[in-house]
Amino acid sequence: AAPSPDEHEHPAEGDVLVCAVGGRKGEAVTPADVSLDGPQVFAYAGDADGAHSASDASRLDQLVLLRLDPLSLSEVPALHSAEGIVAYSAICTHEGCDISDWSSESRRLICPCHDSEFDPTDKGQVTEGPARRRLAALPLKLIDGQLVVSGGFTGRIGFRSP
Repeated sequence: AAPSPDEHEHPAEGDVLVCAVGGRKGEAVTPADVSLDGPQVFAYAGDADGAHSASDASRLDQLVLLRLDPLSLSEVPALHSAEGIVAYSAICTHEGCDISDWSSESRRLICPCHDSEFDPTDKGQVTEGPARRRLAALPLKLIDGQLVVSGGFTGRIGFRSP
């Protein structure tokens, strides 16, 4: 079937976040699902009506969610967070591996491929490793207890130069 004309790229404003992995895959992420100071939760953005689900999503659409003390966030992440929850692209800006590790001690997202580290409290800036570009952040808001996308990525997702 051809896509309907009202379909859009994800994530987009108004999309809800759904679990990407585990027993709740495809179900809406609630703030209670995201523990303070990690570990991160993997999610995708999808239509509020469930028409676009995690199973349809590209790996490049995967997000990491973290709940951090709002007072620890720099100005921009604080503005883009919902109850201290921040969302970043889960794709490393170096070689495109999944950012699958979290250090609760250093409070950094870590790519296991080449050990690039990113600071989620400071706009996803690179703090270690070969990556040269910060992670793209995704602004969030809370609507009726659900995490909802409130704008487009604040940077380019993926890796290398076009």
